[in-house]
Amino acid sequence: MLNSVTWQQLGIRLPGECANAAIELLEAFGALSVSAVAEDGDDRFDVADPRLELWSVTRLMALFEADTALQPAIDALQATFKINPEDISIDLVDDCDWERAFLKNFKPIEITPDLWICPSWCTPPRTDAVNIVLDPGLAFGTGSHATTALCLRHLADLPLNGSTVLDFGCGSGILAIASLKLGADHAIATDIDTRAIDATRENALANGVLDRLEIITADEIGSAIKADVVIANILAVTLIELARVIENPCSPGAILLLSGILAKQRDAVIQAFPSFKFSTIRQDEWLLLASQPFEPH
Repeated sequence: MLNSVTWQQLGIRLPGECANAAIELLEAFGALSVSAVAEDGDDRFDVADPRLELWSVTRLMALFEADTALQPAIDALQATFKINPEDISIDLVDDCDWERAFLKNFKPIEITPDLWICPSWCTPPRTDAVNIVLDPGLAFGTGSHATTALCLRHLADLPLNGSTVLDFGCGSGILAIASLKLGADHAIATDIDTRAIDATRENALANGVLDRLEIITADEIGSAIKADVVIANILAVTLIELARVIENPCSPGAILLLSGILAKQRDAVIQAFPSFKFSTIRQDEWLLLASQPFEPH
């Protein structure tokens, strides 16, 4: 019975080259942790390990809270990676100290020499750097994955002083928070997931930027909201479906950053945003599409 079990474990067997992308998707659907095991038994936890793609077949084990609905994640996995039903399993896991085992695997992450993501229980390696305090949790985006890292590195190179930044599909709020700590005057964060809204508020408070962050629900985005930089780090299919909604808040000459895109999805996403000319930046199998530079007022 679920009331005697704290966790659900979703198991997925898939080709190694799909592993990192599948981990991103699982975290987007609320996985608390994801571990990977090669068919030869070489166990690893590091979800950002690029060597996962070298394993011919990988089994992922994603840990979810007991009351999380898993079918949306399963549907997305099958649609994205064509996984056979027999390669997906769900197990109920008895309670143990999962949190301590999970948290110990998170260390400070260097995005650039001057930008770090640090869990609250760790001392920043460089106190003179821009340090974003962020603990892993239910909401997607801790800085350890290629899509988030691509966005963060690009933000660190932009002249953000005097700008307003919109983080569309904010997850943990990491990109909005980073923008503010990198010099933006104002940031707006929005998501359809109430857990993401709550996590963004908590993380902004922990980083001392809540007074400059406006947090809104997705249906509150209207024509009055304009931003100099608009970031959408979500899945490619959602970028395409919501292209007009994502474009609408862009001020004239704004930068548009689109991520969560696999290389094979690049052309379809670009076609959905015909008003923008993009540069393509790649890390592993993931892409960031970045439009023309923002010129400060």
